[in-house]
Amino acid sequence: MSSSPEMENETNGIENPGKDILLKIKDKAIFLGWIAGLLLMGGLLWALTGHVREISLMQSVNRVFILHDDPRRLAAPLHVRRSAGKVSPLGNWYSQANSENTFFVFTIMGNGVSAVCGASVSREGTVLEIIPVSIHAADALKRLSPGIIQMYVRRIEALGLPEGRKNG
Repeated sequence: MSSSPEMENETNGIENPGKDILLKIKDKAIFLGWIAGLLLMGGLLWALTGHVREISLMQSVNRVFILHDDPRRLAAPLHVRRSAGKVSPLGNWYSQANSENTFFVFTIMGNGVSAVCGASVSREGTVLEIIPVSIHAADALKRLSPGIIQMYVRRIEALGLPEGRKNG
């Protein structure tokens, strides 16, 4: 009775190492393809929903102003061209209703805690005040040192105002 070479290899315990390596490479390539696809889809979704996120954040900040009987209201998102050399805190610029000031909503980090705050910025580009946008943010802001808060103020002022908002 004659047997094929494949059967002899299986019965003798000898495996084909080239075939195993190709299967492992193929499996890893499929796995990396899935990860790359998920990252691509997430990035695309993040980029395409930017306007919706800006409007939602604006409405949330306006609700906080209403709850605290603050007369300020955010009117519309302002789009900023970012220059390549500037490092800035992540945030969104908004125009304020019935005011020439702008409002920058950002996340402040301190002691391992992040809190959403806003900065009222004058037409000249100076920060007038930092406003916590929630009770949690108010508590976090109280615990931060004045040096950290001043660092965020300097960063916001260094950003420059959005297009069409500069004096002159």
